Amino acid sequence: GASLTGLTSAQMPTGSVLQVTYDAKTTVVTTSSNTNSDIGITASITPVSSSNPIYVEWFAPDNRKETGNTNLIIKLYRQINGGGYSYLVTLTAGSLYLGSTALISAGASSIFKDTTHNSTAQVDYKLYISSGQNTAKVSINKDNASHTGIRLMEVAG
Repeated sequence: GASLTGLTSAQMPTGSVLQVTYDAKTTVVTTSSNTNSDIGITASITPVSSSNPIYVEWFAPDNRKETGNTNLIIKLYRQINGGGYSYLVTLTAGSLYLGSTALISAGASSIFKDTTHNSTAQVDYKLYISSGQNTAKVSINKDNASHTGIRLMEVAG
């Protein structure tokens, strides 16, 4: 839109989406640990203003408990200008409890508003999973066809 109207990003009305980036995968990722496992999904964005919020939309449509009762925990990590990843927020702690060890599936998605990046350098966001119970097995994309991913949107503040 800015190229059509001649507006710079600084002149865009508050609430305008300035840019969108995305990363997703379909491969199965499984863990039986309560230690965070990198699932190989990373999206990057370089904000045009340090005061613009970045909306992080994540989605995980095929999450499964395969053994024992547990929670699938999905966490978002962030790094700014290559400075190393640090924990930002727990996105879900999906309850996958059932009265047996039978397989159970659940989907989850949400949007997180990051107002703390305070940077115009590249900001990278990465998803990690873990099992709420150290020995219970959880998976994402178990059907090897679903897309788990993140979408980043910088919005004029």
